[in-house]
Amino acid sequence: MDLRDYLRAIRKRWWLVVGAVAAAVGVAVTITVLTPPRYAASVTFFVSTRGTEVTQAFQGGQFAQQRVKSYVDVLTSNRLAQSIATAEPAGLSPEEIQEEITAQVVPDTVLVQATVTDTDRARALRIAQSLATEFPALIGKLETPPGSKVPTVGVQIIAEPKLADSPVSPQPLRNAGLGLALGLIVGVGAAALREALDSTIRSPEALHEAASAPVLSAVPY
Repeated sequence: MDLRDYLRAIRKRWWLVVGAVAAAVGVAVTITVLTPPRYAASVTFFVSTRGTEVTQAFQGGQFAQQRVKSYVDVLTSNRLAQSIATAEPAGLSPEEIQEEITAQVVPDTVLVQATVTDTDRARALRIAQSLATEFPALIGKLETPPGSKVPTVGVQIIAEPKLADSPVSPQPLRNAGLGLALGLIVGVGAAALREALDSTIRSPEALHEAASAPVLSAVPY
């Protein structure tokens, strides 16, 4: 089928397209209404080493860039979640807190951003604030060599825990847009399929084309 065939199918069976769009948008709106809103609070850390000279500082920067990759796993670890659950009793188990924490490294930097997502706006911020305290303390323990009291790596907060102004999910406009697009695809596909499978003869011209023979007479409508 070419473009004209699709347009003809849509024009003849527009009700299929409208029905599919209405159903898809309705499902998207229903899912949006029934989905509890989730709020996100984020905090950003700066990772540095203890080098003071220029050469040491350069090598330390490279070392820190390599180190921050592993800190993503530390931020989402069960050990840190247990520390947060102990320091900030939020009515959640360490496993539940662990599932709410995500982390990522800002590309080509020594910055690590952690995000806490929760259905309770205030609880998301409290967990992020506890994370901002417990994560540097845990890194200090992990990065302190045996027999030393000074860690080789320091973690500082450069962006205090901040709560997003609006819920991160659900997103009504995105869901409605996806429903509209999906409805159009399904509706147009159904109309085109119905048109391709329709073998009804509706005009003398169609009969002549299908039978490859001249039309001798026709009964008026």
